[in-house]
Amino acid sequence: SVTSFELWHKKPASIEHLKSFACQAYVHVLRQKRAKFDAKAWKGILIGYGPSDKMYRIYDPQRQRVEVVRDVKF
Repeated sequence: SVTSFELWHKKPASIEHLKSFACQAYVHVLRQKRAKFDAKAWKGILIGYGPSDKMYRIYDPQRQRVEVVRDVKF
């Protein structure tokens, strides 16, 4: 009942970054990509995980597109 990760790293894998699918997410908009009075975040829906550690695939219902992002609050 020990995973290969635990055998290799001698500690259990962290699952803190895992969230339930279809939960609400607020994606941070970088300062360089927004004007002074624009919103600092946009609301989306978690639909999966990105190719790298702690990256999320978020669906933006307003623009009807999927983005892979890191700076997210759930």
